[in-house]
Amino acid sequence: MFRAVALALGLVCAAASARAGALEDYLKPFPAAVDGAPRHVIAPPARRDEEARKIEIRVGRVMNVDCNTRGLIGRFEEKTLEGWGYSYLVFVTRGEVVQTMMACPETTKRKGFVAGPPHLARYNSRAPLAVYAPEGYEVRYRVFGVVGEERPAGRR
Repeated sequence: MFRAVALALGLVCAAASARAGALEDYLKPFPAAVDGAPRHVIAPPARRDEEARKIEIRVGRVMNVDCNTRGLIGRFEEKTLEGWGYSYLVFVTRGEVVQTMMACPETTKRKGFVAGPPHLARYNSRAPLAVYAPEGYEVRYRVFGVVGEERPAGRR
């Protein structure tokens, strides 16, 4: 029993190490930073249904917020790594935030993530996403997938 558990644990560690090594090899041509913006890497796990999934990427930072809606002014620029053909994303912002101007009660003050406009990318476990965001900003992502089966639309 102990040998089986040790063998399984060894295989899991070896697979994780191989994936980490493959990721490092893939990222070698990418610069560690672009115009002072550090590199963030999104490396989704392999899935059978990757073509039915998308990744939403958001860049922002945690700030003091209240009941007003806030948004970071900025945009994603897709760049190509010269000589390699790989693409990467650079989030460009001056740090300006827009917000509504409602009178909020004191009880609504809290810390919250204020993000710029999202970027939708295709899910690809074989090509991790390199995202460059200014120093002090976070890169967050979530995975979207298809729920249910495809059905024909009725004609009227």
